[in-house]
Amino acid sequence: MTRSLSIERELGQIGPAADKMRAWLDDVLDEYGVASVELSFVEALTNSILYGPSDCPSPIGVFLEISDTQVALEIEDGSPPMPSLFEGAGAQQLDFDLDDIENLDEGGRGLSLIVISMDEVNFRKVEDHVRLRMVRYRN
Repeated sequence: MTRSLSIERELGQIGPAADKMRAWLDDVLDEYGVASVELSFVEALTNSILYGPSDCPSPIGVFLEISDTQVALEIEDGSPPMPSLFEGAGAQQLDFDLDDIENLDEGGRGLSLIVISMDEVNFRKVEDHVRLRMVRYRN
């Protein structure tokens, strides 16, 4: 089964898109799996809106493919491929000093959240567009 959305480049579009994603996945994944995909989706979509190409006239494309073995979520925002984007992302980037909260950097952990929440994260080319692909295996 395949589903898709077009999302305008506005932060106010994230909540309704996340609600729709959750509804699509409620009968597909367990609660933890749905939460993991939703977290990754919201983080990736936020990054696309805040840091993606602002001069791109087309909306952000969201593509969800559900099979017997996995859920594949792809986001296409007009950005070029950035294969090194995920180098160094992971659980180690989420460590911080509990005794030094006031100096905790507010940014930089979103990509790590995506990497540890999903089973696969990469870029792939579809026609002349690049998509961020995030996969969660079904158990």
